[in-house]
Amino acid sequence: MRVPDLIFNLFFQNENQKVRENIEEKYTEIITGKRILNPSDDLASTNEILNLKNEINKLSQFSRNRLFADTVLSYADTLLAGIEDRLRSLYATALRAANQTLTTDQLTAIGEEFEEALKLLLNTANEKIGNNYIFSGNTLTDKPFDEVTLDYTAASSGDFTVYIDENYSVSTFLDGRGVFGITTSDPAVNNIFKVIKSIADKLKNGQSLDSTDIENLQKSYEQISKIRAEIGSILKELRNEQVYQETREDTLEKQKSDVEDTDIAKSISDYERYKLTYDAIMKLFVNHKGLSILDYI
Repeated sequence: MRVPDLIFNLFFQNENQKVRENIEEKYTEIITGKRILNPSDDLASTNEILNLKNEINKLSQFSRNRLFADTVLSYADTLLAGIEDRLRSLYATALRAANQTLTTDQLTAIGEEFEEALKLLLNTANEKIGNNYIFSGNTLTDKPFDEVTLDYTAASSGDFTVYIDENYSVSTFLDGRGVFGITTSDPAVNNIFKVIKSIADKLKNGQSLDSTDIENLQKSYEQISKIRAEIGSILKELRNEQVYQETREDTLEKQKSDVEDTDIAKSISDYERYKLTYDAIMKLFVNHKGLSILDYI
């Protein structure tokens, strides 16, 4: 083989290989929609994609935490709304009982009404969502209130919190000691349930209610109203966080797409261009050799 032919063949083989690789690359981009298929394709872009994926995964976890907190707190608020309504009703009943001269039987009947209300309120305070008690704080599976002593018996040391952003956590399962606890003139009567129990016992013994009883009932529904306001504030923050997280996720996904995904129109254009280049190289080779295209194939 003459030297010029050898040089030409080497040139042809080199260019032919490069163009075929380019054609295959663009074809793969078109069918996958991805610009980077292997980390070695572009180390800098691959590293950026991995960082973006990590950010998206963390944001996804925070979003799940936010939804979880929203669900638990919304349920807690619903329970407390029922408790507040019942306490306000008991307060109205107590006012009427305190301002009227009632017989022993009438006082006893009202006492039984308070006793029945106490059972319902305790059941509500000991409600679960899944396997976790709503008002057991960070112990989750400890039953909050004892039905006999009316004491808070969960071993909780505070609210159970979840992170909805890097440095932002919210109370989710609330410590029932703080939710239902109140301060009265009698240190032994230190929560809403003991207030109702003391009033029920007093009425069933035929005793009339006094201003302290009325005041304690007022403190009871005001306490629940205060906790509901705090929950409402947290829920508002969670809804605001939802908007931020959804916007942030869209931004991160777009950034990842810009780095990772191919421009289909450009890939198709490049593919056609490489095919034309390949055809031109083939014609050049055939013309140089004086062969027909059929001979080459």
